[in-house]
Amino acid sequence: MGLKYTNVDRTEDPAFCIRFMDAMRSLPEVQAGRARAEAMVGLRSGIRVLELGSGTGDQARELALRVVPDGEVVAVDYSQAMVSLATARHGESGLPLTFEQGDVCDLRFPAGSFDACWTERMLCHLPDPSAALAEIARVLKPGGRLLAIDGDATATVVDCGDPALSAAMVAAIAAQTEHPAMGRELPTRLGDAGFVDVAVHPYLCRLPDEMVAAMAVALRPVLIEAEAVAADREGSSMTVPLLAVVGTKPPAT
Repeated sequence: MGLKYTNVDRTEDPAFCIRFMDAMRSLPEVQAGRARAEAMVGLRSGIRVLELGSGTGDQARELALRVVPDGEVVAVDYSQAMVSLATARHGESGLPLTFEQGDVCDLRFPAGSFDACWTERMLCHLPDPSAALAEIARVLKPGGRLLAIDGDATATVVDCGDPALSAAMVAAIAAQTEHPAMGRELPTRLGDAGFVDVAVHPYLCRLPDEMVAAMAVALRPVLIEAEAVAADREGSSMTVPLLAVVGTKPPAT
């Protein structure tokens, strides 16, 4: 089955992707990292925020809570299944929040439409993240901020009780993304896209045993010696490095 999020609508089991995103959202380390990132991007009442790769819509709702009463959040996802789910969950919240399907590399918005952009664990899945960053820069106002969170799958720490099996698990995780080292690349990529005043907040997220077991099952087809990985294997642990990186679009000259 795998864990690819490049096109959720074409995955074998979109419900698994949704369950995994919900589980990640509930982790204390993820919640703390998002709180720090929200401070970095400078959320405040009255601003217009674009979220890209909005998934289940739960973070979009948090963003909307921080820009009321006069602000707005527009949440975009490539997956129509995700847009439908997010609308069902939050469409009647009364918050200034809308969900729509779209392509991050070809956004419908005019230049300079948003004060801030938020994207989380999305750029690593794109074939051309540089094109996406250029499009984000286009739709941001001068002085607008981009906050991007992504992991470094190549630096994931796995202990399955067997070094070879642990290494195979890391390789299988990295193979699920187009750019497995995106987290560590973010500062350079933002700079190359023209963003300035780039700041970084690194943090770690330890996944609970049940999430590790579920990932082992999902990755079974792509694991080396897959039959050696059991869903109920005891003692397995996984820690994922994440980076929250913020950059500012330079003022117009």
